[in-house]
Order: sequence, then C-alpha cells, then structure tokens
Amino acid sequence: RWWCFQRHDGACTGFGPSLRIVQRPRAIMKLNPSDALEVFETPNARVTPLATRRLGSEQVSVIHQKMDSGRTNPPHSNTAEEVMVMLCGRIHVTAFDVTRELATGDTLIVPAGTLHSLYNDSDAPAEWLIVSPLGMQFMDKDENTLDPPWAR
Repeated sequence: RWWCFQRHDGACTGFGPSLRIVQRPRAIMKLNPSDALEVFETPNARVTPLATRRLGSEQVSVIHQKMDSGRTNPPHSNTAEEVMVMLCGRIHVTAFDVTRELATGDTLIVPAGTLHSLYNDSDAPAEWLIVSPLGMQFMDKDENTLDPPWAR
C-alpha cells in the first residue's frame, strides 16, 4: 500500500505541511445511475435501493421509499438505528403510544429495536430516504426476521 499527500484535485504531490495523508481506496467512487436502479413494488410502497451491498456500498444503506395516500407500513423494528429523511409529503410514524408527523425536510431517528409503523393520511404521495448501517435486519411485530429483496 502506498501513501501520499493528496491535493484537493486528487494529485499526489509528495510530502508537505499543508496537505493530508490519504490512502488510495480500492475503488475511487461507485456511481449508480438513477435510470439503472431497480424499483420494487410492495403492497405498501415503491422502494428503490440507492446504496446497498448489492449496489456496491460497504458500510451504509440508503433506500428511497414512496408511499401513496391512504397506505401504511405495518409495525416492524430494526436491528440498528434507522434515520428517515422526508423528501416530500407527510406521514405519521407511531412507536408505542407516541405518534410523530413528518413533513418535507424533517428527519426522524428511530432507535434500534423500536417497533414502529407508518401511515400516509394525506391526500398526496410521501417520499423519504431510509439511512442505516449496512446489514440492518427488519423484524415484524412478532420478531420474525424479514428479508426484503430491496434491502440486499
């Protein structure tokens, strides 16, 4: 493995006090063009994996979900923290006896192991990103492990 001082443009310039040491990664970057992404139709939403192990990610999973009006995701939990970032629309997320309304621009952090459900009671579709550690597992309300193909 070779180490070098690297400028902001990626050029290796040798040693110098104003530069930082970086290791050249195995792959520089992985582009997943939007027109090449697979969309999964579920009973509750359209799900598009953006970054998963299958798509070249090594640490983080990013999933796009779009839910039409009147749809719901049944109660489920995750083995790791899940971050939801609302892109547009409005949904309600319920955990225990607490319900939070998420609107465009909101971020919700769901702790690992928290049984929660989602409902779109608005008159428009809602879209959000799910960001989580790669390999997070999903469980239904009876703690059965789920293996959705879009999470692989």
